[in-house]
Amino acid sequence: MAYDTLTRDGHSFAIRFAPQRSLAGNFLGWIVQFMDVSEARAAQRQRDDILELLTHDMRSPQASILAVLETAPAETIAPEVARRIRHYAERTLGLADGFVQLARAEALDYTLEEVSLNDMMIDAVDDLWPQLSARSLDLETSETHARLMVQVERSLMTRALINILDNAIKYSPAGSGIRCTLEREVDADGRAWALCAIADEGPGLGTEQKLRIFDRFHRAPLGGGRKTDGVGLGLSFVHTVLMRHGGAIRCESEPGQGATFTLALPIIG
Repeated sequence: MAYDTLTRDGHSFAIRFAPQRSLAGNFLGWIVQFMDVSEARAAQRQRDDILELLTHDMRSPQASILAVLETAPAETIAPEVARRIRHYAERTLGLADGFVQLARAEALDYTLEEVSLNDMMIDAVDDLWPQLSARSLDLETSETHARLMVQVERSLMTRALINILDNAIKYSPAGSGIRCTLEREVDADGRAWALCAIADEGPGLGTEQKLRIFDRFHRAPLGGGRKTDGVGLGLSFVHTVLMRHGGAIRCESEPGQGATFTLALPIIG
């Protein structure tokens, strides 16, 4: 049995009860455990407040700014000023959305379901097809004939795949190619893994960048003089989701030779 209680002075306690019995099965009494969880509860309340701030209080005014730019007469705002305002508003929205996604990935209780990794990869490609077409990128897919069944929180894992593929699109030169490979692998301990590798032909990463690539707010240079886009939370989100699923993600890259991100998840069945 378990109970949570709040004292008059604001402290939170988790109380656990368990019966104690003799070897013969006779009831001897109760074992009672009191745990002061005040700091954990305060941290949870703070996280909830931040999520509320980001999901509504911060996003709402930025969305309103974008709405004003859409409806304002062209002569009232200089085009260059409007462009800059739009850029800053969209960047703030991106930052808020990135924080919310990462916080949910870290804190939510996952609802797992049996899903085909093949199907989630198709969903990710469909979601980003307009971006692929806009940059004239050739997408090459290679997958095993067997369906790779994994147990995941589908929406979060699909978002992780979208983030990796979106990065490949962002860093690939226009007219180049992206390769998506799905395969099954058995490790030295006999465990079966579903692997999804996404490779681009971008500027690649040096040793120091590879060490920091999953850190929050880290953004690799796009190369070719292009400006870095995004807020640097996408790969942190992917890393968090993979770790919480008992999986892994690795990056293989050399400067000037593109990058390959491989996601690994335990196969079920």
